Amino acid sequence: MPGRCHGLTGDRAGQFALDLHQGFRLIIRPNDPVPTKPGHRINWSQVETITIIEITDNHDLAPEMTTHTYEPDVVYPAGETLAELLEERGMTQADLAARTDLSAKQINQINKGVSSITPETAVALHRATDVPAEVWTRLDSAYQAWKAGQAEVERLANESD
Repeated sequence: MPGRCHGLTGDRAGQFALDLHQGFRLIIRPNDPVPTKPGHRINWSQVETITIIEITDNHDLAPEMTTHTYEPDVVYPAGETLAELLEERGMTQADLAARTDLSAKQINQINKGVSSITPETAVALHRATDVPAEVWTRLDSAYQAWKAGQAEVERLANESD
């Protein structure tokens, strides 16, 4: 059974450390606005998704901890989440377009990961899906950063050839 979970401070505010067995610690961040219980304690039963920031190895309490930063091999476009949500709710892209005042083409491009989600689009998606705008912008930002990183890796590989 994992040990205690506590909020971090300073430049790690909004992140939480979960002490694991055998000297490891998992650093996480809830992806949703953090619901609290009376006394400002986190209501973890209402947190739907988290991001793993890193796993640290605290063996021997050495001054230099070994840190293993979590970097996924692949990140999916926010449109995949949107498509799953539409399917769950029995909505079509045309239904969503009508509810958001976005074009069906724009919804389709978001679903395919071709079009980015602007803050304005995220607000429209929030209004139509009840999923916070911040979730849509974070999903899209993570995907765009991953795509840029992949393009950089490819560019560097081509330069070295």
